Amino acid sequence: MAASKPTLKALIVLKKTTDFQNIQKHGLRYKPVSWLIFNYIKNETEYFRCGWTLSRKVGSAVIRNKLKRWSRVFLKKALKQGELAERTLDLNLVFLQRDDGFYRNLKYREFEFIMNKGFSHIKKYQTK
Repeated sequence: MAASKPTLKALIVLKKTTDFQNIQKHGLRYKPVSWLIFNYIKNETEYFRCGWTLSRKVGSAVIRNKLKRWSRVFLKKALKQGELAERTLDLNLVFLQRDDGFYRNLKYREFEFIMNKGFSHIKKYQTK
């Protein structure tokens, strides 16, 4: 039985080390704030794919899972609104170490603002 083709509303997650290494080596980088880096590259598939890099230094498992969950919520909302449907990108969100309690005190609205800022930058890249 062949694997079914994901719908445009499905969020495809990067899992292979080679995908992350390809983004790091050949992709572009955008750092909107001191705690988050957008690494991205145009991919050969017809889908938007995303992955996360969070070391243990970022925080506890609860904090790291919260950041990934917030990212998924933001990206799924963008997919449903059609903002990412035409983007054939691989994106790696890299969360950097900050002071104790920074991520615990981070609010979703601040996170969403930074994500919007990052995607507006990526949109400029794709129109060039």
